[in-house]
Amino acid sequence: MSTPQNQVFVGTTQTNVITVNSPGPQGPTGPLGNPGPTGPGGGATGPTGPPGEALAPIYNQSVDAALPSGISDNFSPFGYVDGTTNMLELVPTDDTSTLAGISAIGVPNGYTLIIINLSPTFGIEFLHQSSGTPANQFNCPGGSEAGIDVFGTAILVYVTGQGWFFT
Repeated sequence: MSTPQNQVFVGTTQTNVITVNSPGPQGPTGPLGNPGPTGPGGGATGPTGPPGEALAPIYNQSVDAALPSGISDNFSPFGYVDGTTNMLELVPTDDTSTLAGISAIGVPNGYTLIIINLSPTFGIEFLHQSSGTPANQFNCPGGSEAGIDVFGTAILVYVTGQGWFFT
């Protein structure tokens, strides 16, 4: 038997004709189901935001010490920690109190150290490139000795393999 689309009728009477493959009108869309579970944690994160405002360093790792008479090389007073102590508050013993170098074992490049002379009487002298340990030496302005007057300060910056530089 052929399908109704292919039937041929003779005469005027048509009975039991079924139309096949003719779609009817589409019904409404059904409701949405419940949302699925959230994915696993630890996935990719978004980009890192811009850096925050640059702040001045905080000099809160200080050591108070007496600077003995004569030349002190590779100076490391009690409580001083290389690369952590960022302020030395020194009191020179007399007018011969001199620094030839400050210990710099493991101090990172660009590290800043403030030295404060707390003496109302004596200055502190720094010898240019005189340390027995080159990494601990001072690189003084003009290539000659430098000093801190009474109640004066010096800011030193460490350069790896070169020693301490005055700013």
